[in-house]
Amino acid sequence: VLFRSYIDTGKVRFFSKDMPLDFHPNAMRAAQAARCAGEQGKFWELRNTMGANPDKLDIDHILGFAADLKMDTTALRACIDSAKYKEPVQRDVLEAMKIGASGTPTFIVGKSAGEGVDGELLIGALPFPMFDAKLKEIQAAK
Repeated sequence: VLFRSYIDTGKVRFFSKDMPLDFHPNAMRAAQAARCAGEQGKFWELRNTMGANPDKLDIDHILGFAADLKMDTTALRACIDSAKYKEPVQRDVLEAMKIGASGTPTFIVGKSAGEGVDGELLIGALPFPMFDAKLKEIQAAK
């Protein structure tokens, strides 16, 4: 609903950063896999599939999801194994730590500022009415 009401309509910009949690053994691989999927134009498709299956993020499941999405699984596996996106993912983690993000999902709701957002930190999978109220509050303050 948030995407349909605000992001798809162009009222709100959406920035996404990686924050694989240490206690999740496959989270770093999954974050890198999503970025690798982006090379095939399937970032969101794979990321959303993995997000809906957080207990199935081992490499075999990730490659299975990729196959279902009609991706080149050999290229995806090579990209993941190369760890070419490990450093950019780690930079996202450091950025999240600096702003006080302690879990996923974490949102910053506010005004665009350069390559990010300056605003209030909202942590957790909050219901749409909370986002709706916060976004209307920001819009009214313009």
